[in-house]
Amino acid sequence: MKFISVLIFVTFSTIVTASTSLAVEPTNSARTATEKESLGTHLSIRDYLEMISFGATIATAIVAMIALSQLRLARLQLKVGTEALSVAQEDIKIRSRREAVALAAERCEDLGNVKFPIIRLAEGD
Repeated sequence: MKFISVLIFVTFSTIVTASTSLAVEPTNSARTATEKESLGTHLSIRDYLEMISFGATIATAIVAMIALSQLRLARLQLKVGTEALSVAQEDIKIRSRREAVALAAERCEDLGNVKFPIIRLAEGD
């Protein structure tokens, strides 16, 4: 924000300086009154165009600063998204291990309840 304030101050001081330097009419006494009047109108239009140009420069700088802040926010969001993705991957690994342990326990229980009694019955004959 300080940069924008300095930029606006410098630009407006340049506008004021340019306006005062361009408003000075050259000292040529050979010109007629209509030529001086048209020259004054021309310089006036030029002044306005230069002020618009300086204003556009300020607007472009402000928009660029806003775009830069948006890029910083996007980078921050990308960082947060990456961290969330790594947490989700870790969570999936933990859940997968938990399911594997639960399935192994279920298979061991099935082996102990169904298969071993059949083997004991076959040995007992």
